[in-house]
Amino acid sequence: MTSSMRLISALFIAIPAVIFGFLSFFLFKGEYFWMTYVLVSIVFIGASILIGAIFPYNLLSNRIHSTWIQLFVPGILAWLVALLTLILVNSTPLCVGRDNGDGTNTLLLCFVQSIGFSIIYTPIEIFLLGMSSIGGSFFINRVRAKIHTGS
Repeated sequence: MTSSMRLISALFIAIPAVIFGFLSFFLFKGEYFWMTYVLVSIVFIGASILIGAIFPYNLLSNRIHSTWIQLFVPGILAWLVALLTLILVNSTPLCVGRDNGDGTNTLLLCFVQSIGFSIIYTPIEIFLLGMSSIGGSFFINRVRAKIHTGS
């Protein structure tokens, strides 16, 4: 897998992360948890690009030749990194002790918010990642075919 193909796969894996980043930056602005979501989306974008550049090549060497799976699995790993980051960030003063309008957040409320976030947004992420993986699969297969035919 050439470095350009690694870059292309990383960009297709990062599409849902960029969408999440834009939504969290613009939709939640002014909320007390805005900074938490912006931080998590930055980590999500970084993890998507890093994992997307490295991991699909490793899947290819492990005999997984379906291109959309080579894009989908690293995207899920990047999402798990983002969720773990959310749990860690929600255990800091960015969430614990903040006034949420109804009182002060406790560690339990911040943990429940992390669980609720993952329950609500994971199906959306899987859908976006599936669409991006299928689109990236078509694009990468077309580029590979052009490289092999020499045109």
